[in-house]
Amino acid sequence: MCFPHAGGSAGYFRPLAEALHGLTEVTAVQYPGRQARYREPFARSIAELVDGMLPEVMTRAGTGSCLLGHSLGSLVAFETARRMRAEGAPPAVLFVSGSKAPHYHASSPVASVPELTDAALLDELTSLGGTPPEVLRDPALLNLVLPAVRADLGILAEYRHLPAEALGCPIVALVGQCDPWAAIGEAREWAAHTTGRFDLRVLPGGHFYLGEPDNLLEVAALVRWHLREIARQAQSRPPGGQ
Repeated sequence: MCFPHAGGSAGYFRPLAEALHGLTEVTAVQYPGRQARYREPFARSIAELVDGMLPEVMTRAGTGSCLLGHSLGSLVAFETARRMRAEGAPPAVLFVSGSKAPHYHASSPVASVPELTDAALLDELTSLGGTPPEVLRDPALLNLVLPAVRADLGILAEYRHLPAEALGCPIVALVGQCDPWAAIGEAREWAAHTTGRFDLRVLPGGHFYLGEPDNLLEVAALVRWHLREIARQAQSRPPGGQ
């Protein structure tokens, strides 16, 4: 299950779903306030997002479930993984992309972004990449996109990590080499949030490195490897899981 970035939608993960076609079903979360859910109010916190999606997540959860989030979505996926563990069905692996570790967000510079003027916020989006140029040039589309971006950055700015027992599933941190919002050292600190295996992958590009075809293929190959490893481990377990 995939979780989009601030202002993003489920469609951001369509290329990844196509790259993994035939191997696994890729489901992406659609946050309230956009596209088919545009009539719904924006979420006011990450906890509210998790509360709203958890029943569906748990319905789809299985022994080999994987979570993958990008930027804001990494924190949503992380908090979802915590809730899944509390419900007795933790994910098999957590992929966190374009995000510093949760405990870094108390001092995140993103806190000032929700207060930017529309023009300054547009400049920020342009510098980060990831937003189609046709959207940035179309005032009507911007009127739909900017409120979602501002709302999501607001909940990101308000997020505070609450210490708890580390997850037991593997965590794979993915980060662009030149990401201005997630330094490599900050992404490496995701290791503190699992007692399982940790892997850091640095890819060419910035915050939206996943938009590069070569990077997309590498991430898809990494997901594919983990899915096969999960299947291998499941097959090697004795009957009854003992």
